[in-house]
Amino acid sequence: MALFAVGSTVVHLREHAQRVQRRLREAVEPLGLATRPAASGARAWAGGEVDGIGVEVSYLEPVPRTQHGDYKIEPRAVLRVELRLPGRMPAGQRVLSQGVAQELVKLLGGQDLELGDSTLDPLLRVQSRQPEQTRALLTRGEVASALRTLAGNIDLSLDLDGSRLTVVQSAPHWLQPGPTVTHCLRLGQALGQAQQAPWRDLALRLGLQVGPPDPDGGRQLTGRVGRVDLKVVLGRSRDEPEVAQTRITAAITPALPGGVRMRGRTRGAPRAGLSTGDPVLDSVLDVQATDADAARRLLARPEVTGPLLEVLHGVPGSYVHPRGVVVVAEGWLYQELGPTVDRAVGLAETLSRTGDEG
Repeated sequence: MALFAVGSTVVHLREHAQRVQRRLREAVEPLGLATRPAASGARAWAGGEVDGIGVEVSYLEPVPRTQHGDYKIEPRAVLRVELRLPGRMPAGQRVLSQGVAQELVKLLGGQDLELGDSTLDPLLRVQSRQPEQTRALLTRGEVASALRTLAGNIDLSLDLDGSRLTVVQSAPHWLQPGPTVTHCLRLGQALGQAQQAPWRDLALRLGLQVGPPDPDGGRQLTGRVGRVDLKVVLGRSRDEPEVAQTRITAAITPALPGGVRMRGRTRGAPRAGLSTGDPVLDSVLDVQATDADAARRLLARPEVTGPLLEVLHGVPGSYVHPRGVVVVAEGWLYQELGPTVDRAVGLAETLSRTGDEG
């Protein structure tokens, strides 16, 4: 009798393992993912890559328990989906679905960023060091729609931490993994397309050549806009390789006279370099030159100072050297990429014309 009971249990467990494996396989194989042999009868795994997105899926469907004392135990199935997204998200970005703990943090003033979308703000807790870029990314049509679908499901928790998306779903007894895995991929694909749209639009508008992607999905765009040689790099910081960075270089031809170099002043820092003779410029610019008079003549031209301040004061870390305008921004620019490139090119054209005239 005991041997029969053991045999019956083994058969039951084997059938359960096959059911769990089959449920996950039927869900993910149409998406191009492959299941892996299960190490546990109650859990199945799958993984692969879809449109450059790394995907890992685990599905736990416990063997039902019936009684424990006087209470019926309700086992819960758990689905976990992890995506490794190509490209780089805005610096410091993290997005969490609003659970009970997050609601409490929000009430206590812990909400770092409001997106300005009445359908998303109640669902998400958002943090970012680049709020404008995060707003532009998360409120973009298909991204916002996918976020509403996932974060609006009370049985799901969502965590977008940098370029890693983790979604966990639970339900009594069992669940269908397919819809949630599909919605996660939809969000991942939408985020990828939203990151690519600004540089694709820019390349098309200005006729730039687009280089192959780097391992992070970064890009280099090169070309000539009017008389200005232009290079735009979405990559990593030279000094801090773990930090994403946008670097725009617009060439000045001929070179500026007098070896003029300029950058925005850091607030509260002592002035480095020469005085321009203009108290307003001296308060916001650091200027160096081998020929101080040439620098002052250049900065006395009103057609130069406006575009110059717009670039150097608008994007901290940017600078001008005799042969180019260099704009350096933390993270990969989204909606601001096109306007920032236009300002850099416009300044380089203006400075090149002064060289022609000078």
